[in-house]
Amino acid sequence: MTMNRTTRFFTGVPLNVIVALLLCCAAALLGSIIAYAVLDISLGTVFAAVFVSVLVMIAITPIVTNWMGLLVVSFVIALASTMPVLLGFYDQPTLINPGLQLLAVCIAMNLLIAGLLRLLIKCLGNASASAVLLVMVLAYLVWPVWLSPWFGTRGGAWMLNHAITAQPMIALNGAYEALGDWSHAPIAYKYLTNLGQDYLYAMPASAFWAIIWHASLGILLIGVSALIDVIIKRKRPIK
Repeated sequence: MTMNRTTRFFTGVPLNVIVALLLCCAAALLGSIIAYAVLDISLGTVFAAVFVSVLVMIAITPIVTNWMGLLVVSFVIALASTMPVLLGFYDQPTLINPGLQLLAVCIAMNLLIAGLLRLLIKCLGNASASAVLLVMVLAYLVWPVWLSPWFGTRGGAWMLNHAITAQPMIALNGAYEALGDWSHAPIAYKYLTNLGQDYLYAMPASAFWAIIWHASLGILLIGVSALIDVIIKRKRPIK
């Protein structure tokens, strides 16, 4: 039997998706290598791995149509994006555990993106859903920066006391405590935020809650999307 581009492997992922995944992994790996080469061992390299992972995940999710494929892609993209950091920090034992937390955060964020995007696609279509989610994700990852003028309000105080524990970048900063506090870095301190200066907050000791929150929500949304697909398929008239 001739193998065509829609042939499915044991992962349930079509061959054309495998090809796209390999290209996306190469892009993720290249992006993280460039970040590592420019920023060396720093929080910037860690944060760049997260950004690369979520951007590539947004690009590939529209062509992955089943839940098993989304799980596989979430892991593979996260691994490709974090590999330069994991390998670059291998000779520093204190950064091995944080590296595993970085990988877990990227997987959790990818699962959340997969679930959200599959639901948005049902309402907006591929291109519009990807564009909307891109804006949402970028805004979410950097909300400690653009929300800083409102940290003195009641809502801002709630964010600092509760939501900040699960914020991916803050959580990773807690995991990579040895690399310093991001809010005290020169650019952040002077231009980006008053967090940690005018408004104090408790740095999380690890990324545990960020991982649990994003992975749980992502798996839930993927399940909801899969359930909707099953319901729609059953309601279609038999030809």
